[in-house]
Amino acid sequence: MENTREIVYLRGNADWRLVIDGPALRLKRPRQSDQLLPLRRIRQINSHGAIHWDTQALMGCARYGIPVYFCNLDGEMLARFLPPSAPMLEDLGELLEACATDPECSRKLHRWIQAQRRIAQNRLAAGTERLADRRRRSEWAAGNTPGLSRPAYKKAWRQLECFLECDLRRTLWQQGLEPAGESLILRGLPLEELLAEILILQLMPDMLQGFPALAARKGKRLEKIRFEQVVSLHHRMRSAIERNLDRLMHQLHLHLLENRP
Repeated sequence: MENTREIVYLRGNADWRLVIDGPALRLKRPRQSDQLLPLRRIRQINSHGAIHWDTQALMGCARYGIPVYFCNLDGEMLARFLPPSAPMLEDLGELLEACATDPECSRKLHRWIQAQRRIAQNRLAAGTERLADRRRRSEWAAGNTPGLSRPAYKKAWRQLECFLECDLRRTLWQQGLEPAGESLILRGLPLEELLAEILILQLMPDMLQGFPALAARKGKRLEKIRFEQVVSLHHRMRSAIERNLDRLMHQLHLHLLENRP
């Protein structure tokens, strides 16, 4: 069932409104026809901009187990809505919860995450130690992609990173890791942010390969990348994203099993 559902990308302003309409969401936009979004076909919603969400629309997402991630137009995540009915892998959630309550296990987990980030950086290229910084990473990537102006590139890059962060957070939620993740934040270990950084670093070769195609316009320097183009690139990367997410979750599971308190 999960594989037949799609990610919905919304990019609008406060004039846009989402309301419930039976088993679907209805998107209302000025001077445009309403759009119906059947809830049973939705896997996740990425909502960009100050779109107005009716409370009942969110309740509809809750009934169908659909997480919603709210981002600004610059690709920064602002908030999230997570239904309580996620399909859960109890053993992984319990392992992480136990680790969150044990100082030594938490320290080992932090060292493991840092090691995974260094491995991902080293696989990219030499001299990329600063790639963990989001702003510097987009600037570095822009300098390695011809045909794009830096402002256009960096904004599109941040949007794609936001999509990947939403993918990672949805996966953690599906595997029942939300409560334990919050506990680890209290111990100074922002698990979700760190794992999202690792995922982005792992996928940077695919991202660097995909962006030049967006700039291919008869040799003309591209000053703007449309949101829909970034969405299309995200879709083309789907298999690589799922493969890296599965590997990262498997490695995390093994580490927690080997270091359980």
